[in-house]
Amino acid sequence: YLQREAPELYDGPGHCPGQFSSTVCEDDDWWEHCEAIIALARRRAPQFRNARERGLEIEFDVAIHEDDCKANVVYSLLIDQEFIKVLAEVEANLAISLYKPS
Repeated sequence: YLQREAPELYDGPGHCPGQFSSTVCEDDDWWEHCEAIIALARRRAPQFRNARERGLEIEFDVAIHEDDCKANVVYSLLIDQEFIKVLAEVEANLAISLYKPS
C-alpha cells in the first residue's frame, strides 16, 4: 500500500519479512532527524492513517552506529513533546537501534 501511495518512501525490503525500509534523513544531527521525521509524518499523515486502518504498522527506526557516539561515554537523545505528539497523531512507533562493533 505505502509503496504505491508514497513511492518516494520505498528504499527496498526491510530486515524482517513484511517490512520495507526508507531513509528519512542521513544527517548526523539528531534534531535534523527529528525535523525530517515530523515533516514526513505530517506530509504523509493521511496515507499513514489509511495504512493503520489496513492493519499495517508504521515505525520510524533511528539507527545509531558506533561512529555516531564514539567520542561520548553516554549518548543521549532528547525526544521532545512535539515529536511524541506527531508520532501519536499518525499512530507511529519509534525504534532506536544501537549497532555495536562487529
